[in-house]
Amino acid sequence: GDADSKPSSSSTPLLPSIPMHSDYHASYLRKHLRNLPKSYGALDASRPWLLYWTTHALAIMGETLDAEFNHDAVKFLATCQT
Repeated sequence: GDADSKPSSSSTPLLPSIPMHSDYHASYLRKHLRNLPKSYGALDASRPWLLYWTTHALAIMGETLDAEFNHDAVKFLATCQT
């Protein structure tokens, strides 16, 4: 085909459907929000990014975080600014 042509809506998806075990993933992410494993010690400077990506992943899955966690997260990020 033509390089500028678009695939039809009936074409096969590029990636196969992969089941996501949301409960397992959410549990894993929540567990590591407050207590990172010791092996993550070298990533201490990356903790704000780890917080961002973890909370973002939970949001994508439709998970919510409680007000206490949100308060603690904001407090933690404020300490990173100094």
